[in-house]
Parts: sequence; structure tokens; C-alpha cells
Amino acid sequence: MDNLDKEIVLVVKNIAKAVKKHGVKEVIAALDKLDNQKSFEESDKKLTLFIIDEVSTKFQVNPKELSKKNIRGLKVQARSMCFVLIKKHLDMSHQSIVGLFGGSNHSIVSSALREFDNLNYDIKSDRMYLDIYREVEEKVKKRKDNLWLKHS
Repeated sequence: MDNLDKEIVLVVKNIAKAVKKHGVKEVIAALDKLDNQKSFEESDKKLTLFIIDEVSTKFQVNPKELSKKNIRGLKVQARSMCFVLIKKHLDMSHQSIVGLFGGSNHSIVSSALREFDNLNYDIKSDRMYLDIYREVEEKVKKRKDNLWLKHS
């Protein structure tokens, strides 16, 4: 099964879950309103800020510090995690993502994604990073579902 098939299955499962939770009429009404692009833009902005805030909290760094040049250590890890989560959960280009942090070189997003793919849970430092990632991603998924229902 390729990525598109997996995404379609995930969407169908989420719709089924929403129908079970909210009922067919509410879900159909929400789907009918999907053409309201402005609400999705607002939802995307809120989700982006939520990701940055959650990651910053977990790494105990100031979110404003992530936009500075020449950062090191935990700030780089936090910003890289933001890149990965934003890319995964929002339909944004690398250039747009790096622009959120005041940068212009989109290759740092590519590097962050590549490094994330190469993490190994058997390595202690990678395990700590991946544990934080999983914890934040669970919150992001819940928030994303709530925002989607609210703004659709």
C-alpha cells in the first residue's frame, strides 16, 4: 500500500469516527462547508502556533528563540521537530515552513526531515527525541481533529 492509499484509509477512518461521535447529519453538514477556504487558513494558523507552542514547552525553550539565526542545542532540535510536525500535518511547502521561523533557506527543512527519518529508537538520545515527538504528535492530532470540526 503506497502513501496515498494509507492517507485515504486514514481519512475514511477519521470520517467514520466523526460520524460515530457526532452523527451523520453533522458530518455531512461539516463536509458541505469545506469550500470555505478562509476557515481552513485560520485552522492551519492555529495548528501551526499550537505545534510551535507544544514543542517549545517540551524542550523548555522560548518559541521566539526558534526564529533566531545561529541557534544551537535544544533550540535546533525543537525547531527541527516543528518542521517535521508542520510538514506532516499541514499542506505547506518547505519555503513556507522555513518562512514561519524567519528563514529563507528551505534546505534546513529538508535536512530536518531527512534527519528525522534516520533516527533510531535504540540510540538513547534519539529515543528521548522520538518520545517527545510522539507525545507532541498525539496532542497535535487531537487538536487538528478539533480544529477541523470547529472550522469546517
